[in-house]
Amino acid sequence: MLQAIRHWHGSDYRLVGLLSLTLVMIALFLLGQQETGMSGSSWRRIDMEIFQERLDSGKLSTHEAEWFHAAKPAEMQLRKPWRTP
Repeated sequence: MLQAIRHWHGSDYRLVGLLSLTLVMIALFLLGQQETGMSGSSWRRIDMEIFQERLDSGKLSTHEAEWFHAAKPAEMQLRKPWRTP
């Protein structure tokens, strides 16, 4: 590894520096977003209190998800076996 670094050119150092700087900036951005709680952003956040309340009361297990529907035989015939759904 050290022998490979000895043969680097000036442009190699600049590229590694640029990549390092980019990674540091991304890390700082993500840490800053985490501290602010992402209020007012488009990120979806789970309200754990409401989730736990619904889980404890059994509301989450009494019905299927609103977006889910059971596949009908006609839909299964249209599906090609080599493609993903």
